[in-house]
Amino acid sequence: MRDVELSSVGHWSSRQSNEHRTQVRCKQSSSSFDGADVGVPDGSAAKACGAPSPTTFDSRERLQFWRSVLENAAASEVAVNVCLPCFVCAHRAGVWEAPSEAVLSSIVLVLNLVGCFLEGFFKSTRLFSQTMRRSQVANQLVFITSQGVSEGFLNVLTSFPDISGSAATIALSQGTVRGVFYCIVQLLGGIAVYRLGRDVGWSCAQRHWPAVLRFCGFWPIFCRGLVLVSFLAMVVLGPGTSAPPARGGGAVGLAGAEASHGGASSSPSTLPLDLHAPHLQGLANIRIVYDEYTFTVPPLALGLLVGIAMSVSGAVVATLFCSVLFPEGSRPLARFATNLAATVLTLLAQARVDPSDWRSFVVFKFATSFCGALSAFSGTVGDIVDAYWGSAAEETSVDRVIAKKGWLPLISGAQNFFVHLSLTLVVMFITMASAAVPREIFAVGAASTQLRPWIREQESFPWHLEASSEV
Repeated sequence: MRDVELSSVGHWSSRQSNEHRTQVRCKQSSSSFDGADVGVPDGSAAKACGAPSPTTFDSRERLQFWRSVLENAAASEVAVNVCLPCFVCAHRAGVWEAPSEAVLSSIVLVLNLVGCFLEGFFKSTRLFSQTMRRSQVANQLVFITSQGVSEGFLNVLTSFPDISGSAATIALSQGTVRGVFYCIVQLLGGIAVYRLGRDVGWSCAQRHWPAVLRFCGFWPIFCRGLVLVSFLAMVVLGPGTSAPPARGGGAVGLAGAEASHGGASSSPSTLPLDLHAPHLQGLANIRIVYDEYTFTVPPLALGLLVGIAMSVSGAVVATLFCSVLFPEGSRPLARFATNLAATVLTLLAQARVDPSDWRSFVVFKFATSFCGALSAFSGTVGDIVDAYWGSAAEETSVDRVIAKKGWLPLISGAQNFFVHLSLTLVVMFITMASAAVPREIFAVGAASTQLRPWIREQESFPWHLEASSEV
């Protein structure tokens, strides 16, 4: 009997010891973003602790990844087309004026080089954190933030169509040789700063890991705050109301009837909406009628929403095509396909759209924001460098979404370089040839301007709710 009791006590003690060890492991796996070693157990440990299974973990990581891409794309649209024009564009007589072609070419070069450096930096932090991200939440935070910056922010910040357009401008004004040199400098300079970014990023991940964690924790908050503050500024400030437009002349794009004829805007703009055409004032005179109330939509806020929607959709399409559909080996050619599509779409849109036409704001933002986000200069430079000098195998948060397509052929780094250089040069010569041909103004038919009963174009008033006798 005593032996039975001792055996029972020993079994109970062993069970208590196992439970204690399990609780210790669960406490060690509690998550925080303060840089401590934290973990997410797998397999039997996950079941014992009640932690998420690998499938649930992948689903949560994908959700956080897509949220990061959307936030970064929206923040980049605001940074490039709202904040940057406030510093480089002149504001005279209440109207924003676009910078000169030389300044625009310099801005395109600087943005692309900065984007390539950041692409290399976050490629290193992504590779540094990808292995331990399933067991340490701090590494998962860095991994997801690095992906979001590359796929969202830098896709919008850097652009291939802008290179060809700036090169054509330089070639027309200063000679073809300088235009070709501009394209070569973009690619070779991007390669140099990308490699520098790789080295700096790896050094920071090894020596300054707490600082990297603090940045990755702060960056999403900054992106959301930038978009929110800009949107509220568009709503509160809005365009001036010094002179309402003529009745019956619904303005989409430039505010005021005079603007559609190339004259000065009758309603001074307070904030720009696009770097290339800062005088555009969004979608004006859009009023939503509900019952006996009429809601006047703030034109600048609506224009900002259009720009954000274009940039976000372009970044999402590029991510789906380059990262979800194709494996890492086929990504360079997949990215070339998106760059080619973005360039062709930009040429088609520019052939029919004049930025000074008040009816072409949405199509104009499609050409600048959507096509700019669909193409990825920094990602292309990264593909060239990684293929030529080699890189560790890269994982993404969307690796196991669907079976990836492997029918795209593999290309070397040198081939990728010459293919994209040829693309920019061909588009440069096409743009130069079409520069002397007058562009056809995009016209909207009368049928397409007929809005639904709850949306009407009327005389512009300040944003407010007011009683209306309309039904």
